Amino acid sequence: MSALQSTKWNLERRLRWTDLPPSTCGLISAYCVCEAFRVRYEISESYLSFVNQRAHAGSVAEYLLSRSCAGMTAATLAKAVDVISEQTISSHFTPTSGMSKERIKCTLRKVLDQDTVVVLTLNLQSLDDDMTPPDQLADAWHHHPVSHFVDDETVSMLYPEVVYSMEELHRMLDCHSCLLIRPVDIAFQTTSRGNLGVLRRTDDVESLRQQKDPQWLDFDVAGNVDEVLQWYGKDRETNSRVWLPARSSRIKIPAAYEPGITVFQKAEKQ
Repeated sequence: MSALQSTKWNLERRLRWTDLPPSTCGLISAYCVCEAFRVRYEISESYLSFVNQRAHAGSVAEYLLSRSCAGMTAATLAKAVDVISEQTISSHFTPTSGMSKERIKCTLRKVLDQDTVVVLTLNLQSLDDDMTPPDQLADAWHHHPVSHFVDDETVSMLYPEVVYSMEELHRMLDCHSCLLIRPVDIAFQTTSRGNLGVLRRTDDVESLRQQKDPQWLDFDVAGNVDEVLQWYGKDRETNSRVWLPARSSRIKIPAAYEPGITVFQKAEKQ
């Protein structure tokens, strides 16, 4: 949608004095959609209720459970746009797990040629590989508005402004609903290195084996976390990724997010 690029400055101006917490890319995308359609909307703290926050000061299990659903899903993004726009914008979500690169490209070209705003739900970690140092691992999934095709194999995005190849987009859209956690994110608040003023409790790790989603058990999240905590518990001067047990260099947990394409358009008047 050509109007999407012109929203950038207006939205940035409105957000300039707004102190948004982490994991609010979905909320920013919701504002972006409203701005692109020139729908009147308010930037309100009340809309933060759509955003799941990370339990930074919680126990290890609480922290990991919060990470599995931090921010918002594509479904929540659609609901947020519906509420913020006062039901003047409708949406349709297309899941992309298992979709070929050509089909994704054709779908994007088709919807971008219409009077729409398109937001992709991407697993940024899919661009990393086993050689990526854990401390450089992408932090999370991301809701990313699409600006336009630069050429047949390249797409320009907004918030942030970045250009992806179709190969990269395919990797981030054809993926599983999981999240990789950096070991340091688990261990940081369990030692004096933490800076939140509290030490994260570690006595509830076993509860991760009793979660309703069987993937918590299938991924052996509790076992991997125990390994990380034992290592960091040694309180060494340097906790190098070289010495961290290989299976715990990335802790895989289930994620609430589903990769896909959300197409927004003005709702038909009743």
